[in-house]
Amino acid sequence: EEFLGHAKGCAAAWQMSSVLDTINTGIVPGNRNSNNIDFHFMHRTCLMFPSKSIQTDGVHAGVMSSFGFGQVNGTALVVHPCYLFRALDAEYYAAKRKRNSVRQLKTYNVMSEMIIKNNLVKIKEKPPYTLELEDKVLTDSLARLSADSQTGPYSFSKKQPMHAPIDDSNVKAVTQLLEARVTLLASVSIKVILRVQIDVH
Repeated sequence: EEFLGHAKGCAAAWQMSSVLDTINTGIVPGNRNSNNIDFHFMHRTCLMFPSKSIQTDGVHAGVMSSFGFGQVNGTALVVHPCYLFRALDAEYYAAKRKRNSVRQLKTYNVMSEMIIKNNLVKIKEKPPYTLELEDKVLTDSLARLSADSQTGPYSFSKKQPMHAPIDDSNVKAVTQLLEARVTLLASVSIKVILRVQIDVH
């Protein structure tokens, strides 16, 4: 909060966005309003309250803590994606880069069009469902938005899916990552056991 302010409901989203930006750019943001830091923090050598932004040679991980109402707290560890990419095989990594390039190009085109046409912020005048669909949409966990080919905005159609869509495109990557982790843990465990046996003898 000392860096981002108390944003009530969206505070965690702001924090996560800042952590992702820091990991992506390697810049630790400074707080220009940071002055008169409590002297009790002087002996905390692992804490830093910079007043100016610092360009590092890379930030590999970050921790975000969110303290909600009623002591509903949570902590998230964000790790640089390079550690995930190193665990993937070359074929899957190449396919992922190709999909990512296509997605970035689409995002760039959409953002450019919004800026040119000055419709980056679209004020909604009505909900994305009709009055007759309101109860069905609000009580059906499978209700999904779909793009309207005529008007452009997303809306709920009368025909909703009967089954939840299952995306298994990342199953292979996660499986490989877990297998690599199991192999690493097994290797570490064997080394620890051998070291203990050597020390004992």
